[in-house]
Amino acid sequence: DIHSWSITVTLLMILSVLALVPNRLVTAVPVALYMAVLTALVLVLLGSLDVTKFIGLLVVFSLPIAIGWAGALRTSVLQRKQFALLQQARQLNDELSREIDERTRLQEQLEFQATTDALTGLNNRHQYEHLFARELSRSLRGQQPMLLGIIDLDHFKRVNDTWGHSAG
Repeated sequence: DIHSWSITVTLLMILSVLALVPNRLVTAVPVALYMAVLTALVLVLLGSLDVTKFIGLLVVFSLPIAIGWAGALRTSVLQRKQFALLQQARQLNDELSREIDERTRLQEQLEFQATTDALTGLNNRHQYEHLFARELSRSLRGQQPMLLGIIDLDHFKRVNDTWGHSAG
């Protein structure tokens, strides 16, 4: 019968609209209501429904609309919570990245201070000993000769006294 077919198709359309348009709850529910009322009115105008059947049909149509609305609303709320958590995770990751960068910069600065003379900017004694040990190890490993040169300037105190310690 064409009337039961119309009711079935309308129910399927209502479910499809609510299932396929879940993020547009404000649009999907009025469209589903419009389809339900329009189908019921057409069936009344065709003379196959009286007032009690019309009201019963609207109740039948309202059940999937109500269930679809509740499901879409729940999905919408969960998606908003999920998006808020995603934003929070991104913010925390950004803060963590900045902290890692800052710690890396501070580590490099500490390494520089630990291996460099503050006055001259040259390697300090500890760094020279470290470099010497590394080069000696490389020389022994490769069985290559190694040369160490040391320069000592006599009367360097005069340079410092004449032009200052910074120039010396």
